[in-house]
Amino acid sequence: MSEINLQIAAATHVGLVRKNNEDNLCVCASLDKQQWDLPEDTVTVDLGEAGSLLVVADGMGGANAGEVASAIAVDTVRQYLTPEVVAEAIATDTGVQDTLVSVVKTADKAIADEANANSEHSGMGTTIVMAWIVNGKAYICWCGDSRAYVFNPQASSSQQLSKDHSYVQQLIDAGKLDPANAHNHPYSNVITQCLGDQSHRAEPDVRMYHLIHGDTIMLCSDGLTGMCIDDDITDIIQQHQDEDLHETLNALIAAALDGGGHDNVTVALARYIETDIAKQDKVDNIDGDKEHNPLNDTVPIGGKVEKNNTTEEVTSNTVEVEKPKHNVRWTLLSLLLLCCIAAMLYWIFYPEQAQQTLDKVKQFVYAYLM
Repeated sequence: MSEINLQIAAATHVGLVRKNNEDNLCVCASLDKQQWDLPEDTVTVDLGEAGSLLVVADGMGGANAGEVASAIAVDTVRQYLTPEVVAEAIATDTGVQDTLVSVVKTADKAIADEANANSEHSGMGTTIVMAWIVNGKAYICWCGDSRAYVFNPQASSSQQLSKDHSYVQQLIDAGKLDPANAHNHPYSNVITQCLGDQSHRAEPDVRMYHLIHGDTIMLCSDGLTGMCIDDDITDIIQQHQDEDLHETLNALIAAALDGGGHDNVTVALARYIETDIAKQDKVDNIDGDKEHNPLNDTVPIGGKVEKNNTTEEVTSNTVEVEKPKHNVRWTLLSLLLLCCIAAMLYWIFYPEQAQQTLDKVKQFVYAYLM
């Protein structure tokens, strides 16, 4: 039996140049509980039936308009994903993906309506990228150039799960630009889709990714990817893999600021952890930390020791919990030895029958396996 946990850390920073932060983010650590609090530090949650959701939005439009657009986007997500909508969506892969697309389109219309109703917000818009982590998968939905990545420590590599809606990406797709030159392209900030665009309704993309133990999902605004190349981001996450997730988050934001901090920086991280409960006692402190290893604990009279979710009363003066013996391994070796001895005796006392049996085995092998 496995228990699935998710570690979450998220933060936004105004950067070093701009006075206003037009980025917005929201996190629902548990959609089962409608837990929408933005974590100030790393939180670890039991990934329940409905999963967890992360959202990053990068507003644009000048003055306070960009901030308004990104705020409308994340508020729409909160309001849309009611317990009833979530329960129906998670029944199928298509249900989750269709729900994410629907909520993005709803936010797009809400931003456009606000811009039409308020001239001060005319021309505002926002990108959006979301990750719904549920059923062992990450469902990614996006519009614009805010990105989603997955990093795995075993492979020491990263994969971009989203694909920018941008002019530079169109050049790459057309074979007119080498991806290696995309980062410093003079039009790298030109996007082809966003929420709130009056001339073009949003057409978000969505994809599904199967998670494995140790995967770290990262959502971010271009305040990070515009300041740091992908290889540098991968290195930072790899270097901090064994640390608290909030330390990784701080290191990523610091790297963006060291790179110039010309834009607002927003990052949301989620680390996927599978815990095998049945084997937990055996794998805990595998390096031999006796202080915390339940296989070496001593318990005084009247105490209790918990093993495999059961509690046993301790009645002797001092009890040392026995280490498990390798009974299964020795049993198998003994059976194999007995089989070998029996085969030798059969060949010695019944050579003709043994030869006939061997011939039949050869015929079977040649007839069915060769």
